[in-house]
Amino acid sequence: HMQLFPRGAGIHGIPLPEAGECINDVVFDSYGTRLAVCTNSCILIYGAQEDWPQLARIDGAHYDAIWRLSWSHSQRGDLLVSCSEDRQVIVWTEQGFAWKKCFQKTLGAPVLDVRFASPALGIKFAAITAESQVSVFECTTHTTLQCWESQDVMIQGKGKPGAVDWKPVMPLASKQDRLEVLAIGLHDRLVIAAKGARWVEQAYQELKNDSAIQDVAWCPKTCRSYEMVATCGLGVQLWRLDQSKDRSPWRLELLQDLPLPDNKALVWRCSWNAMGSTLAACPENSEVCLWTSVGKEFKLNS
Repeated sequence: HMQLFPRGAGIHGIPLPEAGECINDVVFDSYGTRLAVCTNSCILIYGAQEDWPQLARIDGAHYDAIWRLSWSHSQRGDLLVSCSEDRQVIVWTEQGFAWKKCFQKTLGAPVLDVRFASPALGIKFAAITAESQVSVFECTTHTTLQCWESQDVMIQGKGKPGAVDWKPVMPLASKQDRLEVLAIGLHDRLVIAAKGARWVEQAYQELKNDSAIQDVAWCPKTCRSYEMVATCGLGVQLWRLDQSKDRSPWRLELLQDLPLPDNKALVWRCSWNAMGSTLAACPENSEVCLWTSVGKEFKLNS
């Protein structure tokens, strides 16, 4: 389930595009059977088999560098959303042996991150731009994928860089646990926003030393009374979120500053395993780091 590779690095065993192409993101589909890779110029899709066959290549997917990709869950038809420096988000659907656009939207600034929500919430994804504009797009016609609605998420904070992730929602979750919640990483703070009649900022914490969040990953909740979010940039941090069941304020606080072999390395990506027991992060020095839950803390694997 983890999907971490250093920016610009090669992937062992996978035939990569032309020399000099920079890999900006890699992401497995929900069952780990396909891997999507985006570069500055194209999207590549591979089968997760021993020889990693190339299943599709989308040349000219965007007019500028493609920053991030996200798959919808297979229950929702294996859609793929991409975002780019060209200010566009595009949703792709597989038709026969080709991938076609089923939704395209131009936003007000380069789009830095996109993320599909859990399938229990429908077909929807969030996007964040370099100017801290966060939008949620929802498909209202699941059979034709033709009609999409959008809502803006009003937040405070400095822009670029930016990252976004959804609180995971289980299929049989209670009404309280089905609340739509986003973790939004900005240049100067981590923000938690939730949807009621509209999207409202519920909690935030400012970052130390203007450390700028490069990625954010919401931890699957297993036997914990609170939610946990990981962020990375200058280091890797774990945050604790206590959601209020009444109208009292939500509480967001730093839980743990995780140790790194090289504390000066910029960390580009972070990702949880399905149980929320192991966190992986991808520093600029090309060494993937793993932390495993030991009691109430996460320890760096040697």
